[in-house]
Amino acid sequence: MRLARCSSRWSGATLRTFLLPKAGASAVLNGRVLAFMLAATVITGILASIVPAIVTARRDFGPLVSAGRTSGTRERLRLLRTLIGSQVALATMLLIGAGLFVTSLRNVRGIDLGVDVDHIMYVQLDSPRARRNDSTAAAVLRATYNTMVERVRAVPGVARATLTAGEPLASGWAISLQRRGGPPPAPGQPMPFGRAVGSDYFETMGTRLVRGRFFNAEDHLPGKRVAIIDENTAKKFWPDGNPVDPCAYLGDNTQCTEIVGVVANTVLWEMTGDKGLIVYVPIESPWAQSVTMMEVRTSRDPAALVGPVRQAVLSVSSDLPWVDVQPVARRLDPQLRPWRLGASMFTAFGVLALCLAAVGLYGLLSYGVAQRTHEIGVRKALGAADSRVIRMVLGDALAMTLVGIAIGIGLALAAGKAIAAQLYQVSPRDPLVFVVCAAVLVIVAIVACAAPMRRALGVDPIVALRTD
Repeated sequence: MRLARCSSRWSGATLRTFLLPKAGASAVLNGRVLAFMLAATVITGILASIVPAIVTARRDFGPLVSAGRTSGTRERLRLLRTLIGSQVALATMLLIGAGLFVTSLRNVRGIDLGVDVDHIMYVQLDSPRARRNDSTAAAVLRATYNTMVERVRAVPGVARATLTAGEPLASGWAISLQRRGGPPPAPGQPMPFGRAVGSDYFETMGTRLVRGRFFNAEDHLPGKRVAIIDENTAKKFWPDGNPVDPCAYLGDNTQCTEIVGVVANTVLWEMTGDKGLIVYVPIESPWAQSVTMMEVRTSRDPAALVGPVRQAVLSVSSDLPWVDVQPVARRLDPQLRPWRLGASMFTAFGVLALCLAAVGLYGLLSYGVAQRTHEIGVRKALGAADSRVIRMVLGDALAMTLVGIAIGIGLALAAGKAIAAQLYQVSPRDPLVFVVCAAVLVIVAIVACAAPMRRALGVDPIVALRTD
């Protein structure tokens, strides 16, 4: 019991480390889980013993005594073929599941987020609310943040740094937008989300400019009313005109706001969600909220600069309640976790089932060759070519494998609806995944029968006939 508890704790910690790195340190083993493990072990042992017991109970030992060692071979081979075919079917189904999740993970990682994820880190700045709400304290805090940006820019390996009000890919506030001379927003019409950004924001994030220009130094002067919109907003509000507009009504709809540029779409809230409508304004604009985050663009791996960047921030103000520094890729990791977990678990169990099927196939073919040594010797003595022996052994292996693959494909098709909601941009009946998995199983079967085939080709007809 103590060994099982220690083993489960070690394996659970390992799974959390590799598959769920940010999961809480909850207990891996409790009484209910231990009882389930014991019950599963006992039931598995009973089921594994039933089939041999039934076969033994039904066997007639009279022919075994009179006919010698060859009696019962066909019945034994039939049982082994059934078990190995089941293993191949299970391996097929699991490998197909692994292929679907791996494809989903690849598709999610290939999403164009609108930012350069690999070279950006976030610095979460948590300042006391009283300092943000008081105008004098807020001005001092803003100057402190600007000094932090300068210190961070001086860190070796840092290319750019900027400030924002909230997390760029997962924050914003609803803001009304209307083009001059255009119809007012209809009730229930989706409104854009506002994002307040600092200087060099788009250059820091690697967001592509589509039209117009980025913000310049004058745009960040207090009271300046300028904005940059994304492509989705431009298409919606200026479907047949120039979105770089000297006068659009933003927020209060009483004063003109100049739209100075259009940038590429970026994700909003979730990586796999629809890209919404986004309006960017300077953090000095009247609509902007309090600064809470700094974005840092690096010229090398952001993870290696987490410590130096944190030190640079704290060297300016050590009284911040909380400073969190994370690469963007790590911050987005929880959204990738479902596909990574599915791909890892299906792959692990699929490879295990594949290995068991290969070992079983090798053992069965070796056993079959040993039982048919006399037959092979007779065939070779009568002039059978080696190709005929190869076809005999290989055909036996492929027959079991193809039957198992067909059953596994059927099971995978039936179970596809259950995992369809967890897949991304891949059908649970994707033909490429099915074909690749089937090809892998056929190749493994051919490799598994190589040694028995070589043993069959090495049978000496004279020795076989004498020893049978």
